[in-house]
Amino acid sequence: MSNEVKTQDNDSNPKNEPLADFACESPKDGGRVCITYGRDQIMNKQVVSLIKQLGIDPIVMQDKNNSIKPLAQFVTEHKNIAFVIAILSADDWVYPKQGKSQDALMYADQRVIFHLGFWIGRLGRSRVFALYYDQRSFRWPTEHFDVIYTPLDRNQSWKSELTKRLKESNITISTDKAN
Repeated sequence: MSNEVKTQDNDSNPKNEPLADFACESPKDGGRVCITYGRDQIMNKQVVSLIKQLGIDPIVMQDKNNSIKPLAQFVTEHKNIAFVIAILSADDWVYPKQGKSQDALMYADQRVIFHLGFWIGRLGRSRVFALYYDQRSFRWPTEHFDVIYTPLDRNQSWKSELTKRLKESNITISTDKAN
């Protein structure tokens, strides 16, 4: 096997340079917060709004400028990400190939699930916050990551849990705005 670095060969990488170093490294204290989300705009706005209220300027993977970039390019351009919030909204109805539509369950968008796994591998479980809206037909993407899934609940305990996890990860929070 060759030790060459595989590169993407297309117009977005004309010099055919490596796009990212995916080796895990310890996140720096006070790094950036990244948010990846599905299609539930209400959930997305609630979370982004809270993060901004805490005095944090998040990097949102689905923002216009970021959504068109391959993940490797995004990671290369944002090396200082130290904490990720994955918003798992019920976006897709899924049922077995031989099943019936009435057997369908709701799952998060596949892109968000991929991002969840990627960031867990890159940063570790303690620096990834998986938030979901608890409803009867929604299923978590997996139980094999040992991810702590936190429900976006009506009494808003998710906000204090998220704030606590951000502090534990040494993310700088505006003290006059934190719980």
